[in-house]
Amino acid sequence: MELSAILTSTSEGGFVAFNPETGTTTQGETVEEALANLREATELYLEEFPLHTMPRPLLTTFELVGCNSIAPCILEFDNKKETRYSKIELNYG
Repeated sequence: MELSAILTSTSEGGFVAFNPETGTTTQGETVEEALANLREATELYLEEFPLHTMPRPLLTTFELVGCNSIAPCILEFDNKKETRYSKIELNYG
């Protein structure tokens, strides 16, 4: 089974690895370690919660217009906080 992995570097060093199909998240000091940890965490997750056939997720980027490092935007989901941004531009590609 081929699944997706999204890796981001951390300010402390190392990487956070996220699998969007299952929601499993882990970390590692190197890309290889983060992926190995994600593979193990995802296998354990799937033992308890089998994955039904799903389309692969669409990965894209978006830009927040009007935000900068002095006055950062706050993005919150599920309406838990007021969202402060002027516009989102989606770039598919």
